Amino acid sequence: MKEFTNPVSNIAVFHNEERHFLEALTRWNYFPNQKDSATELPPCFSTSRYTPEIADELANTNPSQERKKYWFDLVEYKATRFNNVPRVLSLIHPLAYARVYSNLKKNRVEILGSMKDDNSVITAEQHNDGRMFIMNYEDHETKTKNTLEISFGASFRAHADVANCFGSIYTHSLEWAVQGYEKAKERLQERGEKHWSSTLDIMLRNAKRNETSGLPVGPSSSSIAVEIVLAAVDRELAGKFRFVRYIDDYTAYCETHIQAQEFIRALSIALSRYRLTLNLSKTKITELPEPLVDSWVTKLANATPWRTDSNGALTLFTHEAINFLDYAVHLNKDVPDGSVLKLAAGLICHRAQGD
Repeated sequence: MKEFTNPVSNIAVFHNEERHFLEALTRWNYFPNQKDSATELPPCFSTSRYTPEIADELANTNPSQERKKYWFDLVEYKATRFNNVPRVLSLIHPLAYARVYSNLKKNRVEILGSMKDDNSVITAEQHNDGRMFIMNYEDHETKTKNTLEISFGASFRAHADVANCFGSIYTHSLEWAVQGYEKAKERLQERGEKHWSSTLDIMLRNAKRNETSGLPVGPSSSSIAVEIVLAAVDRELAGKFRFVRYIDDYTAYCETHIQAQEFIRALSIALSRYRLTLNLSKTKITELPEPLVDSWVTKLANATPWRTDSNGALTLFTHEAINFLDYAVHLNKDVPDGSVLKLAAGLICHRAQGD
């Protein structure tokens, strides 16, 4: 049992693991809300009152025979990125999501077991604000420690990621990942109660116009589905390679260049069993040793004014902030993907003071 603070009320409450799982699904990770420091939607859009009890009531609603002929559509929300290319997020209809939630609730233990993966950095866990998923990279110190441990003795690093992962997930592949391909095909001919993975497949399709290709980006139900499929992929590679996965991003540490090539080939084959492919533009092999972070990160960190006030708190005057941001703009010319300015603003935005 863990204590966490409600991001709305800031009142500490206690939940056991099951209750936390249910509240995370409905109240905190239903709408897109998986970034560490900010939500993907404006604060006025919240599901904090969409409790597990309300979801249960909706899931138990019996639609008319006429309504059963139809599926649900999504509401798409486009979040503008630094280069004005929008990131498409999706909001699932509350009734459709309640049915997905009902399946996840009923089969929570089996689902968490299917997601268990020592190679995945992101896991379903209890966070202090009630969420189950927070898609943030490790802090610099933790990342450095973990990278040094897993890369010890390695001479090459292989990097690859899944092309359009959420948009490419084939919902039937959930059954293949959990039951096995042949077993899932055999069950199609059987009568009686469906396996939970087959029911989840149906519920996910029902929430997206009965489409079998692609999952909505944002809801925790989609993150759970992706983790189930990629955990099955990871199990094929575990024991053969040293690697970690951050959502759909793979990094392997190998002793030889040939082994690095073998990892990429094995990963590609394993993904193809679930109708997924690698992003060729992001697939590369790097000879080690290499710096743990890009050179611009080091330059930016060294240029940050580290000064404290009389109380020991980090502080920054306006002219220092301007000079620092000017330097970041210069660095941004060499790395024009928005990362430099984003990090620079994050380093100083809470510290600036007027002259």
